[in-house]
Amino acid sequence: MLWDSLYIDATVIGDEFTENEVELFYYQDPILKSSNIVESPANIQSQLLIATDFSGNWLPRLIRHATPKCRFTAGSKVQTTDAQIITYPFTGVRDPTRANSIHCKSPRWQLDAEEAEKATLDISLNGQNYGGNLEFTFLRSLKIHRDVPMSGPVVHASSVKLIGQGFKTHSRDSEVKWGTQATDPIAAREVQDYTYALEDFLNTVPGSQELRAYQGEARSFPRVDSHLNEGGAYDVVAKPPLLTNGPRSLGGPAYVEVGVDEVLNYTATAADGTHSTE
Repeated sequence: MLWDSLYIDATVIGDEFTENEVELFYYQDPILKSSNIVESPANIQSQLLIATDFSGNWLPRLIRHATPKCRFTAGSKVQTTDAQIITYPFTGVRDPTRANSIHCKSPRWQLDAEEAEKATLDISLNGQNYGGNLEFTFLRSLKIHRDVPMSGPVVHASSVKLIGQGFKTHSRDSEVKWGTQATDPIAAREVQDYTYALEDFLNTVPGSQELRAYQGEARSFPRVDSHLNEGGAYDVVAKPPLLTNGPRSLGGPAYVEVGVDEVLNYTATAADGTHSTE
C-alpha cells in the first residue's frame, strides 16, 4: 500500500490555519536481508552494502526525502553513520525504482575487549526510528608493526614477514599492498600467533645482523615502524608471498586490509585503434 502525503498546517487563533504546504508522508518499514560484511577491524571504516526489500514504498519519493542512518549498538555504546539508498550492482542507468540496498560505513570503534566485540546493526530511513537487528562484530584493530627484512634487491624476489595484529578474521583473507603493487591474498591459516621477545627476534629472523645495526643507527632517524612490547601478543604471516620489485614500485609503505575485491571492467585502446576489454 502506498500512502499519500499529508500537509501540515498550524493555528494559534482558532480555525485560521497556515497554508505553507509542509509535507509529511508515511513509509513501509524496509526488510533488511543481509550485509556483505558482518565483521570489521575496529579501526577501519568498512563499506557495508545491506540487501534490502523496499516493497510497499514509492521509491522515488522515499529516496528524495529519506535521511537514512546506520546505528551500531553494544551495551551502552552507540554510534551512527550516514547511509544512502542505492541500486547494487552499480549500473549506468539511474532508476530509483530498482533500489535494493542501503550503503553505509562502519564507524571506528573503541573496543572494550582486546580481541572482538559483538554489536547490533540497525537501519533508519528517517534518522529516528530504527530496525533490522543484524549482527555485526568489531575485531581487533588492524595494524602492521614491522616488516622483516626491511629491504631487498630490485632484481630478486624477497620473502617478507609481516608482524602486526588484526590479520585474523572469521570470514575473509587478508590482502597486502606494497606501495602500488598488490600480492595474492593471505589465507587465515597462514597467520600464526606470535609472542615478541627481542633476543629471539634478533637471533632468528633473516637479516638479524642488519637489524642489530639498525637498532644502533636508528636513533638518529625518525621511526617508521611501531614499537613492539616485550611479551606482547601479535599476529605474524609465517609464509608470506614473494614480493618482486617492479620498476614502478621501488619502496614505499605497505598496507594491509581485510575486505572485498570489486571487479572492474575497462576498455583499452591501442595505437592502431583496436580495443580490448579486461
